[in-house]
This record gives sequence, C-alpha cells and structure tokens, in this order.
Amino acid sequence: MHVPTSIILAVAVAAAPALAALSDCQKSIVQQLTNTYENSQLNFAFDYCENIKDGRGYTVGIVGFTTATRDAFDVVNTYTKSSNYTGEFDPYYDRLKQLNQTGDSSTSGLNGFCDAWYTASSNPAFRAVQVAKADTLYYVPSQGYAEQLNLNLPVSRGQLYDAAIQHGTDPDPDSLPSMISRVPKPSDMDELTWISNFMKERTRTLCNTANKATQKAVIWDSGRGTFLARLPAERLDCRVQPLRVSLFAFCW
Repeated sequence: MHVPTSIILAVAVAAAPALAALSDCQKSIVQQLTNTYENSQLNFAFDYCENIKDGRGYTVGIVGFTTATRDAFDVVNTYTKSSNYTGEFDPYYDRLKQLNQTGDSSTSGLNGFCDAWYTASSNPAFRAVQVAKADTLYYVPSQGYAEQLNLNLPVSRGQLYDAAIQHGTDPDPDSLPSMISRVPKPSDMDELTWISNFMKERTRTLCNTANKATQKAVIWDSGRGTFLARLPAERLDCRVQPLRVSLFAFCW
C-alpha cells in the first residue's frame, strides 16, 4: 500500500445538530475518511489486493478484507453464488475455505489470487458484494455499539466505524468491542470526554497490539483515530470544506 504523508479531502465540517444515526451524506463522509486511511484515495478501492505482512494473509478490497480473518472468504463465497459470477475464484475457492476455517495467515496456494481479485473487481456484481459485506460485517455492528453506548455525535459514530474496519469486531484483545470494554462507560461522563478516552485507548492498542505481526503494519497509523476527534465542532454535515488529512503518526 503506497501512502502519501497527507491528502486533501473535501468533506463537510460544521456544527450540525447531533443525530442519533448517520445520514447517508455523513456515512459517505466517514467512508471517504476511512478510504483515505485504507488506500490513500476517496473512492472505494475495489481492486486492491496485497500481502502487507500483518499476520492476516492477503488484504483485499474496499475495507481491507483479509484471507486469514474470514471476511475475504465471505466476500468470495457470496460472489460465487451470484448469477453473475464469472469463475475468477474457482482455482482458489478450496484454499480460501481452508484458510477461513483455520485462520492461517499463509498465502501458500494462492498464487495468482490478486490477479483474480483485480479481474473480478470490474464486475458490478462483485463490487456490490463488497459494499454489502462492508455494511453487514462492519458498519452495522459499529453502529450497534454506538446505540448501546448512547452515542449521538456523528464523529463518535464515525470513529466506531473506522475502528471496526481497522481493528475488527471479533472478541480478540485488539478488537473494537475489547477496546470499548476498557474505557469507562459514557454514562459516567459527557460524550466528547468518552470519545477522547476511547481514542486514547485505540492509540494505546495500536502501539501495543496483542498480535505483534499486526503491530508492525499498523504502528505508523496510530494517529488515525485521533484525527477524527480534531474535526471542528466535533460534527460532520454536508457543507463542503477542504480538509487536510494527516496519514502518518508514530508510537513513541
């Protein structure tokens, strides 16, 4: 993944009324921010495929599905059942299924897999599956946590979505639900204080991951969550202003 030091992002930043859920526009803004951190571009990188040596096998698609954490297989498996499937993953299906069952980060037996992913990404049906899985596996669960925590600010809800993408939603020590469990409940403080504390915990987790292979890949990205907290007025709406996004931060 080639990442510049900063990128100009045309997003909306203003003091809009707090909403209990993200509007379609706000969701789009949050996704653009996540896309910027994931692939250094505003649009979904449907064709992305790379082994970034983070202990998760191949990282692919719009939110970094991986072959070792079951979501890449979920995408492929759903696509193969589509009437518009064109056979790109037939040589890799059994191996992906095996990795799905074991959680192995090996890329052995997947020679040519990235080429297949790239080819499939020109198919609207495959793109639609990626978008649907990103929602089902990450957006919807992250917003469920926001509901449980009674978070109303769009930035808070956007932070949980971005954290779900980067950390996952499984019950491992580095995951979104585990980080939430290590932060005092928002009922004990105002929401901005809570989200600030959550982002400190997110940074701490990124700098001290339980999965040390993952830490080598994410340590440069430790400021990812902190940036969202610095948005003016802590809210997002649909009045566009250019925003410079800093992509690099390091653990000290």
